[in-house]
Amino acid sequence: MVGNCLEVELYYVENLLEIIINVFKIFATCVILNVFCWDVLILLYCMHIILQTYLSMQEVYIQLIVGCVVLLMVLSAIQVIRFGPGYVDQSIKDKLETQLFNELQEELKLLMMSEDRLLDFLDQNQCNQPLSEEQLIHMLNIKVLESKGIKICKTCQSYKPLRAHHCSQCKQCVIRMDHHCMWLNICIGMQNYKYFMMLIFYINLCIILVLITYFKTYILAIEESDFQLITKFTYYHSIFTLFILFFPFFLHHVRLAANNQTTIEYYEKKQKTNSFYINIWDNLKEILGPEWYYWLLPI
Repeated sequence: MVGNCLEVELYYVENLLEIIINVFKIFATCVILNVFCWDVLILLYCMHIILQTYLSMQEVYIQLIVGCVVLLMVLSAIQVIRFGPGYVDQSIKDKLETQLFNELQEELKLLMMSEDRLLDFLDQNQCNQPLSEEQLIHMLNIKVLESKGIKICKTCQSYKPLRAHHCSQCKQCVIRMDHHCMWLNICIGMQNYKYFMMLIFYINLCIILVLITYFKTYILAIEESDFQLITKFTYYHSIFTLFILFFPFFLHHVRLAANNQTTIEYYEKKQKTNSFYINIWDNLKEILGPEWYYWLLPI
């Protein structure tokens, strides 16, 4: 009786902790987006307008461009969340199961008919172990699936497509999973990877424009030795730090997209050759879309 009560209490405590963690993640995501979009960008440009009594037309145009870039950046972030990574839902699992069933049966028949082929297919260690017919069929099932690039998720206990991985945060299998973005609290996968690329592109573009427009005023402030003005431009150094962090990150993902590779595949490096590589242009089209003139639009 006491054991049952403890199990019930533990169950409710675990659920409560999971709810608290999810709420915290959502709150953290909102705070981060707010800090980045408002405190870092809009506040800086408001200060820029206040500090300068006169703005040339060139500076006005640049600020309008930055406004458009900020808008595209926010829209890209919305699209990342809206589209989601593309989860392996039940319909995909059923389709895979139906598609594989007949192929699997044919492969098993051929393997069972030829002892030499069966021995070649299995590992040497597996051949030396005494196996029952049921164990042999189960092992052959797994081997045939792996040879076709299809694996069984150990957590979901179901088929998952090629390049799909189980996310411990989302608790689902993600199609062509790249990574779990803790800042947006969502996985980056096949459906939203394009928008994620656009997001980090516009973040970098926005940072570069901010650095360019602030540089002239920053140099003037240093030459005039205006201490009060210089202290306000600690923001400039913060933005430059963001550039150092985000630009290599963007280049890394450009390289991954050009090689038709995910972050997981890059770090695993199980295969010396990338079997998904076609050529740079077709790799980019596969990820960003067939029409190149839509690549930078969050649609």
